[in-house]
Amino acid sequence: MIISFAQFRPEKQHYMQLRIWKKVLDQNPDIKNPIFTLIGTCRGKYDEDIVSRLKKQAKDLGIEKYVDFAINQSHEKLFEYFQQAKVAIHTMKDEHFGIAVVELMASGITTIAHKSAGPKYDIIGPSP
Repeated sequence: MIISFAQFRPEKQHYMQLRIWKKVLDQNPDIKNPIFTLIGTCRGKYDEDIVSRLKKQAKDLGIEKYVDFAINQSHEKLFEYFQQAKVAIHTMKDEHFGIAVVELMASGITTIAHKSAGPKYDIIGPSP
């Protein structure tokens, strides 16, 4: 399982994540049980509309059966997802810190994050 863990907001780049997932599936047709789960919170109608558009995009891309949405989950359920996940992606550019990235990495999940701002300077730091 591959996951994304972020609030559903435009700057989190979920639309890009779905396009990336489509490319992964197209280039690796032999992956067994490929699932990409977008985990996050919806703070209201605006965020719910984003999720609706993301579901439509997944359908338009032909990947809806390989995409799952986990919205407003309990902490217990989040930990279950974190235990199952092998890889996480976090695509927001210039995230001011990136607590989601810290939580993913602390859970032992291989985490791919945008090389900018908080994830680059505060969490991972420069390479030695």
